[in-house]
Amino acid sequence: VVQLETIYLAHYISTIRKHSSSVVSIRAHNVEQVIWERVAGNSKFFLKKWYLKNQNKFLKEFEKNKVNECDLLVTITEEDLSAFRAMGFQNNGIAIPVGFNASEYETDFTPSVEKRSIAFIGALDWMPNQDGIVWFIQEVWPLLSEEVPNLELHVAGKNTPGWIKQLSSKNIFIHGEIPDAKSFIRSHPVLIAPLFSGSGIKIKVLEGLALGRVVVTTPIGAEGIKAKQKKELFIAETVAGFADSIKECFSGKLELLPIRKAGRELIRKEFDANYLAVRLKKLYNQLINEKNK
Repeated sequence: VVQLETIYLAHYISTIRKHSSSVVSIRAHNVEQVIWERVAGNSKFFLKKWYLKNQNKFLKEFEKNKVNECDLLVTITEEDLSAFRAMGFQNNGIAIPVGFNASEYETDFTPSVEKRSIAFIGALDWMPNQDGIVWFIQEVWPLLSEEVPNLELHVAGKNTPGWIKQLSSKNIFIHGEIPDAKSFIRSHPVLIAPLFSGSGIKIKVLEGLALGRVVVTTPIGAEGIKAKQKKELFIAETVAGFADSIKECFSGKLELLPIRKAGRELIRKEFDANYLAVRLKKLYNQLINEKNK
């Protein structure tokens, strides 16, 4: 089997076919054209919106053609697989989410919400993350800073641009790249993932759940995760809804420990790496046998 990580490596399929009879699969981390369609849709700047939509036409055509050259398409979510099918993908496909080894995510279910801090972590050279944290700071944070006394926001991410670092202010701390993402997430009771574009599963949402933290995200941030509102995480997409979810976390009126434990259990059941590997290996063996007949 030759497994290509991301659609962008599909350029090499024709060369692989010349030199090998291997099963060729593409591990699609996202549906790339969906990401940029959403980014364009959320853009308020006309020229940026026009440019992204124009570029996305070429990306969509490339993505549509290349996926049909592989023997197997392995997506992160069922939603992504359905999106590829809608684009015209006709070959074998399977959804295999990101796998976790729960033992690598030690959880002590602390700190309590007595520590009034929320965390954001993600690559800050990625436009969906930039848009999300700017939206949160400009729209949601003013509602929280007035109503939740002494609340702190901690933002971390590699390749943090200078203009995001300038968003630091009272009780907003922009850390840039940090040495240990797990320790950073563990040190705050609430993790936010305000995402309005992107596709696939959001790794930091899964890591937050695996580490037993309360996660507040958007419907797009929760895509591919079989979680229920206020059972495993909080889902909101409006300014008021996002602010209210966070305020509820610090209100003392809602018991958060069952939510945190349910989130970790969800990761253990649905995202176990060994179970997922067995599913994928079984399908690879089936395709290899078919090629060798």
